[in-house]
Amino acid sequence: MTKARSDSKQLTVQTHVVDGKTTVQIFINEETEKVDPIDGGDSYTQYVYDFNEWTDDSENVDVDAIKANPASYIDYQPAPKMTAEQQRIADLEDMITSIIGGEQ
Repeated sequence: MTKARSDSKQLTVQTHVVDGKTTVQIFINEETEKVDPIDGGDSYTQYVYDFNEWTDDSENVDVDAIKANPASYIDYQPAPKMTAEQQRIADLEDMITSIIGGEQ
C-alpha cells in the first residue's frame, strides 16, 4: 500500500482491461488536504488515499469480490508468474512424481 494524491475524488475501485489483463486500482480512507501553491496561485483541495494497484490475467481477477470489500485487497499483489524455464521444470517434476510415486 502507498498513498495516492489527486485533485479530484476517486472511485473506490477502478479497473481497466487490456489484452486479457485487468489492472485494478483501489483508493480507500479518503482524506483531504488544503494545498497552497508556492507560486501564489489559488489554494485548492487535494484528496489523499491509501492506494494499491496491480495487474493480473483477467480470469484471476474477481472484480465483484474486490468491490464488495476493497480494504481486504489494499496490500494484495498477485502471485509471481513462473518463467517458461520454471514452468518446464515444474512440469518435468510432476511427470517424474507421477511415474515414480504415482503407483503407491
